[in-house]
Amino acid sequence: MITVNGKPMEWREGLSFAEILQNLGYTISRPRVILRVDGDTIPKEERDSYIFLDGMDIRIINTLCGG
Repeated sequence: MITVNGKPMEWREGLSFAEILQNLGYTISRPRVILRVDGDTIPKEERDSYIFLDGMDIRIINTLCGG
């Protein structure tokens, strides 16, 4: 189990950033967000290959606001 934005999410080996976004309801493939894992910011160029482990605390922060 991982925690994403304060809520539990099922974890499995090979879980990708894209799958986490999809589970959160994102419909665009490259949203403008900040990814933080266990307090560390993950650079944009590392997201697609990042290995998520069981028990991680993940924060996805939107950087765009609508009006």
